[in-house]
Amino acid sequence: KLQCIMGDALVSAACIIYSGVLSAGYRQQLVNECLRLCNKNIIPVSPNYSLITAMTEKNEISKWQKEGLPLDQYSIENAILVKNGQRWPLLIDPQKQAYKWVCQMEGNGLRQIHASDSSYLRTLENAMRIGDSILLQDLAETVDSNLKSILKRELYNRQGKDFIRIGDAEIEYNHNFRLYMTTQKANPHFLPAVCNMVTMINFTVTFQGLQDQLLSAVVIYETPQLEQQRYELLESISADQITLRKLEQKSLELLQKTEGHLLDDQDLIDNLQRTKVTSKEIFERIDASAKTEATIEKTRKNYLPIATRGAVLYFVVADLIKVNCMYQFSLEWFHKIFVESMDSVNKLQNSFNSHLKDIIDMLMSNVYKTVSSALFTENQLCFSFLLCTKIMQSNYGENQALDKLGFLPENEWNFFLYSSMLANIMDKNGAIWVGVNSYKDIILFSRMPHFIVNDNQFLLKLFFFQCYSSKKPHKKCFFLQSCLNLYVENLSSFQRIILIKILRPESLNSAVREFVTEKLGARYLQIGGINLKEVYEDSNASTPLILIHSHGTDPAAQLLRLAQEIKGNTQHVKMVSLGRGQGTKAEDLIHKAQLFSGQWVFLQNCHLATSFMPRLSDIVDSFTQPNINMDPQFRLWLSSTPDPSFPISILQKGFKMAIEPPQGLKGKLLQTFGYSGSGVVTEMIFNKAECGLSWKKLLFSLCFFNAVVHERKKYGALGWNIQWEKREGALHVSIQMLGMLLANHKEIPWPAICYMTGEVAYGGRVTDHWDRRCLLSILNNFYNPAVLQEDFVYTIDGIYRPVSATDSLQDCRAYLESLPDTDSPELFGMHTCAERAFLESQAQTFIGTIVSMQP
Repeated sequence: KLQCIMGDALVSAACIIYSGVLSAGYRQQLVNECLRLCNKNIIPVSPNYSLITAMTEKNEISKWQKEGLPLDQYSIENAILVKNGQRWPLLIDPQKQAYKWVCQMEGNGLRQIHASDSSYLRTLENAMRIGDSILLQDLAETVDSNLKSILKRELYNRQGKDFIRIGDAEIEYNHNFRLYMTTQKANPHFLPAVCNMVTMINFTVTFQGLQDQLLSAVVIYETPQLEQQRYELLESISADQITLRKLEQKSLELLQKTEGHLLDDQDLIDNLQRTKVTSKEIFERIDASAKTEATIEKTRKNYLPIATRGAVLYFVVADLIKVNCMYQFSLEWFHKIFVESMDSVNKLQNSFNSHLKDIIDMLMSNVYKTVSSALFTENQLCFSFLLCTKIMQSNYGENQALDKLGFLPENEWNFFLYSSMLANIMDKNGAIWVGVNSYKDIILFSRMPHFIVNDNQFLLKLFFFQCYSSKKPHKKCFFLQSCLNLYVENLSSFQRIILIKILRPESLNSAVREFVTEKLGARYLQIGGINLKEVYEDSNASTPLILIHSHGTDPAAQLLRLAQEIKGNTQHVKMVSLGRGQGTKAEDLIHKAQLFSGQWVFLQNCHLATSFMPRLSDIVDSFTQPNINMDPQFRLWLSSTPDPSFPISILQKGFKMAIEPPQGLKGKLLQTFGYSGSGVVTEMIFNKAECGLSWKKLLFSLCFFNAVVHERKKYGALGWNIQWEKREGALHVSIQMLGMLLANHKEIPWPAICYMTGEVAYGGRVTDHWDRRCLLSILNNFYNPAVLQEDFVYTIDGIYRPVSATDSLQDCRAYLESLPDTDSPELFGMHTCAERAFLESQAQTFIGTIVSMQP
């Protein structure tokens, strides 16, 4: 080992300086390159070099793990960088793993401050004087100039003492002072000058580290005595290793102090003899403990499928931040939902394997329910698809989970994502019936290992042409009925999706829905909006409720309807629209509302009050203080469009809900008829007896018309020449006018109804003549005497029809639930070519979103 100390030290120094921000794969590349250079320059280096073995010992690693450091290799390397770096560490800590470890390691001598605190510099100065340790949290990407002298350690000596200047103040420097800095941003953008002043270390949790944490959580819950035995065993092994190390050190000290011949020193001989006997006993205990540990680990691995599935789910959720800055979920939240899922499953109900499967199913259901409610509709299918595919990718070796989803090879996954880029390098001419790029993709696809090609090229072309010309290529029955069985063997569900992506991209989203339904079930394709009432009932006073809304959407109406439904009025809702000068008013309102019974505070447009956000974060943090006096019925509601300035801590603590107009006729109608708990059509409106027998049919037709004109905008300029502003108020007014006209007339006044709805309520905002003409034409399909006939249908296929006069609101909702998730262009009066262009654009967006979430 001494012969290789120079090379080991050189490689270790390179790792400490350069590897802090690198992922595990890139760190290994750095080590390999350093080893290559050492060998090239004939610098001896250990053949199996490892930063961990070169820079630390087992007893120190055991100590770190007891202090809360994760068990994986990456985290141990991070601890080595923190301990041996010559610059103060800046820890990228989105899951607060480093925070917990530093707090445990430093103990009571650690002072915690936030970069947003007005007095944080004064606290730093005092700590430097007396030699305390400081944990500076949430460091901003723009570093305070007064902090730079501390980061650079600009010390100067006077009269034998070291001093440092911070601004105008001169501070005597105590060399026991330690500074740790953290940021919760997963991908911060610090200036190069700042990076050169600190040791930046990526403490983002790894798959292996999280898997081990979750495995411990499962074993603690299922067999606590086993995990306790393991913990005591690790403690015993660590103590024995420390004792052995002390004996070795003592023997070396005695050898160093001995004068004369070693055999003449009886004390030394006696000590060496005792050390030998004690060491033998310790080695025997360590060997026995190692065997016991192996037995315990074998038992623990029985629960590995749950931990593996949990780790897969968390990393899918964590990657959502790459799509939208508001999709923030903490590891603490995941641990909580992980334990709650185990709590919800009866331990003695089924066999062991069935019990594990029940826990996995419950965990997936709970995670999907919570996360999907925070996602915009355009991202929900991506989330469901990634859940499915990431689980399939993890189904190998020891990670084989208790399901029948199958295994997804990496080459198929990469081909699905990047086939267009791979095809561009090929020099091929396209077939007559398909474009050049699609033809190149076909050639690449036919060369994949699982796609067995026969010599019959006629069947090859026939099969691809059948897929290209089929009306429903995403349906599994197409593949069973085609010439597939003569040509392709063992074509998997995912390979069918690849084929559809190549030949029929407009059917990709439908194929993905079929795939998710086949693998996970229809419950993992949510539609119908957010149930605010359910969210309210599941929340508590200390948890902020965050309404993430798209531009042009106002969630205030839904919140007020919820308040009306729960309390009977809206007087308990205090609303402030944030902006310049509204921060103080909002803060006072929150403090007062906490003391009164049943008060809600709704802070609108948080994205317009960037300067107030740090203070709002402090207020929300105070909700969990032990001495806080808060009414249990208090709720803090926040609304914001996606904005990077929104505090990460609030997003991770709060209950997030995406508020947007639902996509598709089914979703819009379900929201209108109160499926989400706060619909426009309530029980009272639906059952207006004074409006006559035609009321329910006409009300339903009006709501259907409203959904059609709103959904038609997805076609862009093909739908409406000018994207006029469509507000929910138009439907409210139209329902009121319809009820008034029906109640005041024995005969239905069709001209008045059509005019007030088409020309006034809706047409008043339409400035384009052709758009107005189109709007009135669509309205005539829904407001006419034929609608009142029992056999009337809106479309030729007979799927869409009005409700009957005897149907209840529950019957209406049940009918809407049965409608297809995808809409025919016939409903909007559009040609199939317009639908195809829209679906192809949707497929490109889907693929782009998935690609953006890749490492």
